[in-house]
Amino acid sequence: MRYIVDVDNAVSESNEANNSSGWVSFTVTVPPSGMISATPCTIPTDSSNCPSTINWTHSNFVGSPVVEQGGTTFSPPATSPVDRPVNEEPGNRTFVLRDNGSTLLQLFAGGTCETGSVWVSSLGPTGLCAKLPSLEILTNPNIIRSVIKPISLLR
Repeated sequence: MRYIVDVDNAVSESNEANNSSGWVSFTVTVPPSGMISATPCTIPTDSSNCPSTINWTHSNFVGSPVVEQGGTTFSPPATSPVDRPVNEEPGNRTFVLRDNGSTLLQLFAGGTCETGSVWVSSLGPTGLCAKLPSLEILTNPNIIRSVIKPISLLR
């Protein structure tokens, strides 16, 4: 690359010695980029996780890209995009895309308990989706119930 200093075009272009710098070397560094996503999944009652697929793309990485979930590392092949089966757990749904140890992206995946259950972290080693309790009230028509009603003294 050369710098042109003749902004007014007053110097003859045929004489490069008087209107251009010498050649200058430079390096262009393209920053790493990527994308990370996960398929949603539903955790069944009495379970702690559900099957999902994590997908990520990467380009211009300095090192080998990896995705981490808690203590688990998923290393991709050299090509992109990548699909990997994973288990999503409510307490461990954060996936991190790293380049050479540096965090590029984070994803909080959306595994949820199935309808009628709720996550209880104190059940099992890591927690479970537990069925919500149901309450049944049995009635007996032979029992008389009374209700006290307020009366109004003003008529």
